[in-house]
Amino acid sequence: MWPYPHGPEWEGEKRLSKLRASAAGRNPVAALICFGLFCLFCLLPVTPGALAQEELPKGSIEGTIIDESGSPLAGATVYANSTTAEVPLSLTTDKDGKYTTGPLKAGAYTVLVEARNFRSNRFFVNVRNGQTSNGDRKLVHIDPGTPTLRDRADLASVGTLPVNGQDPLNAAQV
Repeated sequence: MWPYPHGPEWEGEKRLSKLRASAAGRNPVAALICFGLFCLFCLLPVTPGALAQEELPKGSIEGTIIDESGSPLAGATVYANSTTAEVPLSLTTDKDGKYTTGPLKAGAYTVLVEARNFRSNRFFVNVRNGQTSNGDRKLVHIDPGTPTLRDRADLASVGTLPVNGQDPLNAAQV
C-alpha cells in the first residue's frame, strides 16, 4: 500500500523516483572532484596564510619643534598628509616639543606645523619603509600686536544699515 492517497502515479513521487534513479547512476569520482573544487575555491581565501598576511614594514616621521631661541614649543599642531594616506594626521607636540606620526605608508608627505603667535611652516618629507624621517623644525615668532579699532561709524551711516525685518526700536531687546 502506498502512503499517498493517489498511489504511485502521484506527480511528486514520480519526480522523486527519477531523482533517485539519476543519482544512483552518477559517477562518484566526478562528484568527489566537484566537491573538491568547491572546497578549493570557497575555502582557499580563508586559509591561515591569507589570514596572517605579512605587513610590509612602514616608515614614520619624528621631530622636535623649537622656537628661535631653541626652546621647545609644547602644544604646536603638526599635520601630515599624503596622497597615499587614508586619513590626514593631526598631532600635538608634547612638553618637550616632540611628536611622532607612528607607522606610515611609504611616500611623499606634506607636513604643516602651526603654533599660536608663530609663523606656520610647511615642508615635504619622503617616508621610506623601515626608516624614521626627520621632521625637526624651528618656528619664527611673530608679534600680532594688540587689536585696534581703526574706523568709527558715524550716526548717519548707522541709521542706513539694514535691519533684516526687525523693528529698529526693539533692537536693544535682541
